[in-house]
This record gives sequence, C-alpha cells and structure tokens, in this order.
Amino acid sequence: HNGDSRHDERQAIVITPPASRPVLHILADPAHQPPADSLPREAGAQARQAILYMTQPWCRQLYFIHALAPQWKTVGLLYTTSTRPAVDTLQDCARQLGISLYSQRVTPQHGLNSALRETLENSDVLLALPDTGIYNSHSVKNILLTSYRYRKPLIGFSRGFVNAGALAGLYSELAQIADDAAELVRAFLQQGHFVQGVHFPRHYRLQINHQVARALGVELTPIEAVERQLENTLKNSPPFNTESMNSREASGSTTGHKGEAKP
Repeated sequence: HNGDSRHDERQAIVITPPASRPVLHILADPAHQPPADSLPREAGAQARQAILYMTQPWCRQLYFIHALAPQWKTVGLLYTTSTRPAVDTLQDCARQLGISLYSQRVTPQHGLNSALRETLENSDVLLALPDTGIYNSHSVKNILLTSYRYRKPLIGFSRGFVNAGALAGLYSELAQIADDAAELVRAFLQQGHFVQGVHFPRHYRLQINHQVARALGVELTPIEAVERQLENTLKNSPPFNTESMNSREASGSTTGHKGEAKP
C-alpha cells in the first residue's frame, strides 16, 4: 500500500490510494475520521472502502465491566466533544445490562478536576475513553491518584494504562490489529468487496492488575468466569464485535488473557 502518515499521532495508519482502488483506513478510534477527499465518491464505492478502528467497541467495554464485577451498578465516564457520540451508544448498552451511566463533559468552564471528582462521587467504577483531551501524559497520574483517594477503580484502554495503575483493561495490541487488517484484506481479495464499512478489532487482550485490586479491596469475578460470560453475551453479535477467549498467560501482578472474536 502507498499511503502517507497524517498529523495526529494517535491515528496510526491511513491508506489513501487513488479512488479507483480499494481503501482501508486504520484509525485510532471513532473520533478520528479519514480525510473526506480520500473517500471514493462514485456510486457503490462503499463496498470498496472500509475503516478498522484500533479501539474496542464501546459496548464491549461495558460487557467486560459487568462481567468483571456485577456489583458495580453505576459506571462513570468523562468525555469531550470528540467522544460525545460514544455516550449515546454506551447509554443504550448500559440499559440493556441493567446498569446506570453517569457521564460528565469536560469543558473549559467545567474543568477536568471538578468533573472527575463529581463523577467518582456518583459512580462505582470509572471507564476511561480514548480521549487525549482527558487522558494524556500530563493528566493520567493525577486521575489515577484521585480515583485511589475515592477508592474507585478505573478501567483503562491500553497496556500502559493498566501497568500505570488502572484496575483492568481490554485492548488490542498492534500485532493483533495487523492480523485483523490482514484478514480484511484477504476477505476483500476473495469476495471483491468489503463485507461492511466499519470494523472493530477481532483480536484483543484482557489484563487485570491484581495489586490494584488488592489495594482497593475490590472483589472480582474469577477470570475464567469473565471469559465465559463475555463469550455468552457476545456470541450472537456481528463479526469483529464478538469475543471468544483463549491462549491465557500471566506474569507478575497482572494477568493477561488473549482473545479472538469468532465471526
């Protein structure tokens, strides 16, 4: 593929060949959209272009939280304008699971610290969205320390987040994203078109920080049971949005499980 790297450092890959060729955009998350002039405009072009996001589907994160600790009845989250669309989706999923969502928008008028404190006071667990306007190298340490003071666990979206002190995380590594992209390309070559326009990771990793769990006194569902519940909950979801876990591994104070979504 011949492509160029865009300015946003979180946008990993953008493949922008001529409009007559198939296009696969690999983007950090739904807040990052491909440039409009790179999308084919002719009739029926949708089948020749697709997006693969590197983050997990929003609802998959809620399913994970619910399986990990069903006693958590209110999930808190912070968002900005870029992640506002996630809130509606998460609200729908939360209703299906019988849990509540407490969300606070971070703005210049309603700063991060006040929004964080209010959210922690009104929720059982904090779900971090991949939003650099909130979670970045300057703010993560303070967010984690504040959540500890409130004795509220935080669910992260990367290995680094869990290693830094998040209770747990569900994420896809770059090698897993590459596997997903290769599968999409192979399917395109076989069928002559992309089956759907938007895809999320099929391969992923689940990681738990047991040291943080002990420090917070959090009681978690055994990881094997979490795996089974996720599989049962999501087995009827569309391709690239379902999970079936396997190939587990553990090291140090964190436990990681690798999984693959079964189409």
